[in-house]
Amino acid sequence: MAKKIFESENLYHFTKFDNALKILLSQTLLFGKYTEMNDINESMRVLCWNLDKTDNDVKIKKEDLEKYQQISFTMDINHCTKGFEISSMWGHYAENGLGVCLVFDKELLLKEVENRWNGNCKHQNIEYTREVSNWKNIDESLDEMFFKKFLDWNYENEYRIIIKSKSKYREQLNVANSLKAIILYSMFSEDSRNPLLNSRKNVIKNISLNVPIFYYGNFMGDIILKTDTESYHKSDGWDNCFAIDNIEDNILDIDELSLRLPQLTKEDKLFKPRNNVKDSFVATNRRLNDVLLPLGYIKSSIILLETIKQAKDNLDRDSYIYPALYCFRHYIELIIKDSLMRLNKKLPPRKHNILELWKELKEKISNFGEQEILINVEKIIRELDSFDKNGTSYRYASILNTNNKSKEQEMSVDIDNLEKVMLQLYSFFDGVNNMTYDRK
Repeated sequence: MAKKIFESENLYHFTKFDNALKILLSQTLLFGKYTEMNDINESMRVLCWNLDKTDNDVKIKKEDLEKYQQISFTMDINHCTKGFEISSMWGHYAENGLGVCLVFDKELLLKEVENRWNGNCKHQNIEYTREVSNWKNIDESLDEMFFKKFLDWNYENEYRIIIKSKSKYREQLNVANSLKAIILYSMFSEDSRNPLLNSRKNVIKNISLNVPIFYYGNFMGDIILKTDTESYHKSDGWDNCFAIDNIEDNILDIDELSLRLPQLTKEDKLFKPRNNVKDSFVATNRRLNDVLLPLGYIKSSIILLETIKQAKDNLDRDSYIYPALYCFRHYIELIIKDSLMRLNKKLPPRKHNILELWKELKEKISNFGEQEILINVEKIIRELDSFDKNGTSYRYASILNTNNKSKEQEMSVDIDNLEKVMLQLYSFFDGVNNMTYDRK
């Protein structure tokens, strides 16, 4: 399977895990604004003017530049070194290996671009050079403006697609037919003991649209690409494969872990300064937590659902579901309040009823999207509200939950369906929240 996929001409897109989920769920790639490129020599090129240029010249140039949008990919370096092997791309664009590399069929992808933006698009390799021009007529100098970068970017081995758009919003490229494979970076020997890696793998599996999933990594000096059933070694030229046993993911046993440790002493502290850069950083900074808190709760809910699916007994299955639902409901409350705060330019209302909060947000965004999706979202919000009106049903035991106004219900829950709908709601509310950030 790998030989068939990787011997043809591909383009690779490295991205964060959260962005990969959005791409897979929507089956689209978002174009980026050229004025927001991470290379300041590109995004701020029009601001580097000569002394004989006027401020009006600069304004015109910037307005021209804002009409263009782009998507960047990585190419294979040669037949022996594939694009997904460029470790710096995993580090810079895929969360230091915790993100995703999406593999696209180059021919099918470019065909979709040409069909959609015929006459208003251009795509080719980036040329890396020591000199890059600033002042050009953009429409007459596309190669000079958009397909040349300084030599210090040559490790990206970039292939770029440029479109000219009249829309002030970011355009979308349909990738349903061109997505060939999904690659996750793997530590292999450490995977079975890393719940975060396992959870991310399982989330991707659930929304991969039957696209093959590969795990890539370097193990004891050998570069390996593997699926759940096959393994490919670069030392063999990527050609030979052999069947391997499926790796069974294990849930951490809290009793087993706690018994390994000594009892608390007077020297123990809950919070100690970190000595490892991989440790967490906790802050009470409100602006920072506007981003970190909702993201932490939604990710935790998905990780807990994945833990349930790996559980071997009902005690785990029926206990993890409560914090999973609490984290998800709290995410919905936080993301709606954050969106309202940005739309209203004032602090959000001091209430916890998500249906009331949703109705207020819906009124603000009713002109920005299709009514059908708003109706579908409200249906799920009402369902969640019927179980937990004030955020206490999954937070307190019944004897302590004296203010609970939700109706009592008992039922079994399809975890795969629950996770799918959670991710769909995440995709919707994340899009709405991003829109509120873009509004001036």
